[in-house]
Amino acid sequence: MVKLDLGPRHDAVKIAVRLQDGDTVAFFEKVEPPSAVSPSVANVSTQRVSGRVGAAMMKGSFEAEKALHEAIPRRVPKPVAWGTYTSDPDIHFYMAEFVEMRHDAPGPKDWAAAVLELHLASMGKSPGGQFGFHVTTHLANVPVDNSWSSSWEALWAQQMKSLFDQEESLNGPDEALTELRTAYFEKVIPRYLRPLESDGRSITPCLIHSDLWLGNIKPRASTGELCVFDSCAYWGHNEGTSDTPKRLWARIANGLRA
Repeated sequence: MVKLDLGPRHDAVKIAVRLQDGDTVAFFEKVEPPSAVSPSVANVSTQRVSGRVGAAMMKGSFEAEKALHEAIPRRVPKPVAWGTYTSDPDIHFYMAEFVEMRHDAPGPKDWAAAVLELHLASMGKSPGGQFGFHVTTHLANVPVDNSWSSSWEALWAQQMKSLFDQEESLNGPDEALTELRTAYFEKVIPRYLRPLESDGRSITPCLIHSDLWLGNIKPRASTGELCVFDSCAYWGHNEGTSDTPKRLWARIANGLRA
């Protein structure tokens, strides 16, 4: 067992296990704070989390990575399992194939190629042509409302409403934010999203990562090919991958960690 240095927020070890057939398999285990779980460079990667929302977070991580791996297996560490420790029912984990990765920032063309590959491989394969996902996923420790919808506008609105509601429940009412929220739902969303599904136009859902920042897309150490991981995947408009409402999400996440 070798302790790894991943910074002050993580305790991590690399474990080498000798199997009955004599082969050796390396495991990566990262122990997260109770409210923060994210699949990492993952032979097998394990994340553990405690707390009442831990099981839902681990299930969401497994299902999201499973969906991505089915679409683009060469770019996603294969998920292995999720579950609960028998020795401690309050500790939950997610395991994935271990992939040695470099910390290089990907170039824009390689980044775009990886995202495009995911969108093209999954386009038109959403269950029932719906937008959403079959389980709740989390942006870090923040649950996302992925309830199925036949409309991209409706799904985006329900996801954002969920985030705004959580923010207010944690931090209390904010007059300026309430004013912006009203304008966002009554003016911005209908103006920008409704035309995409009006007058004969339609959107075909594809699988999107939805949390694709520099920490979640890295090159393999062996080949340099980009891997994507730690998704908050759902079926949506391809441009939904471009960014997430980071400031609102961060404010909620910080409140949940307090």
